Amino acid sequence: MALPSAILFDLDDTLIHGYANRAAAWQAHVEGYATALNPWKSDHVAAAIEDVAARFWAAPEDQVVNRHDLRAVRRSNVATAFAALGIDDAALSVEIADSFSNKRRQGHSLLPDAMTVLEGVRLLGMKIGLVTNGGTLEQREKISRFRLGGLFDCIAISEEVGFAKPDPAIFHHALAALGVSAVDTRMIGDNLVWDVQGAQAAGLVAVWLNADHATALDGIQPDHIVSDLPGILTLLRTA
Repeated sequence: MALPSAILFDLDDTLIHGYANRAAAWQAHVEGYATALNPWKSDHVAAAIEDVAARFWAAPEDQVVNRHDLRAVRRSNVATAFAALGIDDAALSVEIADSFSNKRRQGHSLLPDAMTVLEGVRLLGMKIGLVTNGGTLEQREKISRFRLGGLFDCIAISEEVGFAKPDPAIFHHALAALGVSAVDTRMIGDNLVWDVQGAQAAGLVAVWLNADHATALDGIQPDHIVSDLPGILTLLRTA
C-alpha cells in the first residue's frame, strides 16, 4: 500500500510532554497548600478545581471566551472552585493558579522519540503538518524552545487559524496549506475527541497515540492505535 502524502501531528502530549494527567497534577499541586487551605481539605479543593476544569474544556469552543490564555483560564477555574466551596481568599486563589501554570511550563519536555520520528517521516518523503489547540504565544514558544519549527511544512495553531480541534475547519486549513487531500493524510494525536474524532469528521485517517493504554470512548473508533511514537513509523512502513 502506498504511503500517505502527509502526516499531521498534534503537539501537546504527542510530541512534547504537556498536559496529561491534569487531575493528578492538580491533586499533587494543591497538597502543597494544605496549611493555607485549612480547614478545607486539599483533596476536596483539588477535586473541585478539576471538576470546573473538566466542564470548561468539555464546552464547545464557541461557548468559551479567551480559551487560549491558559494562565487566565486557570485563574478563573480556581476562583470558580473556591466560590463553590465557600473559600473567600482571592490572593490564595491567584497564587495556586499561577504557581500551577509556572509548574506546568517548567515540566514541558520533548518526548524522547519525537525528533527521530519526525525526521523518519521526512525521510519517507511525506509532508508534515502541526495542528494544535492553544494560544499563539504559548504554542510558538514551545515550538521555538524545542526547535521544531523547521520540521513542519505547515503549522496550524487554533488561535491563529480561528478554529480549534475538533472542528474540521482547522484540519481543512492544514490540508489546504499542504496541498493534500484528506483521504491521503494521517492525523496523529493523543486526544480521542480533538485528534481522532475531529480528524475523522474532516475525512482524515486518524491514529490514536495511546501511551497510557487507556480505554477508547464509546462512539469513537480510531483507524489505528499506536502505544508510542516509534509505532507510527512501524505503522507507515507496514501499511
